[in-house]
Amino acid sequence: MTPLLSLRHKLCRELAQAETSAQYHPARQARQLGDTPPGHAFAEISKQALSVWAPFEAAVGKKTLGLGVGREIGRIFSTTRYIAVDRLIDAQRAYRGTLLGLQHGLDCGRVLRRVAEHTGESAIITWCDDALRRRAELIEIAEEQLDWFADFPEVALCSISNI
Repeated sequence: MTPLLSLRHKLCRELAQAETSAQYHPARQARQLGDTPPGHAFAEISKQALSVWAPFEAAVGKKTLGLGVGREIGRIFSTTRYIAVDRLIDAQRAYRGTLLGLQHGLDCGRVLRRVAEHTGESAIITWCDDALRRRAELIEIAEEQLDWFADFPEVALCSISNI
């Protein structure tokens, strides 16, 4: 296997992990934040992540090694963080941590897109262009909601599980 193909497989696994986390973690936080601007922003991100998964699988194809492993790691990380970390930190920090994870997925997708240019995989390029463009817009909207925590410091300082 060439280094480029190895990188492709690694990025696909990593993006599978990030996409799985994007499906689960923002949805959990959205439920906890309720009918608030940050809650709505995270609900939209989760919904978009769910909608782009099947097209991602189709774009990367069956020749991708370890896609299921990447998904399982994403589920485990998201659940572990929810159970062990988010309950111990305040809501605004949990929100910012999730934003970091979402940005990580976006960055991973950008590198995968460039690899797909080198390998001539137009389906991956198209998926990255469509899914990542929308995700970047949704992340920007979610980042704009950080101000809400300053406007509601009593919520910002609570554990997200106590909101």
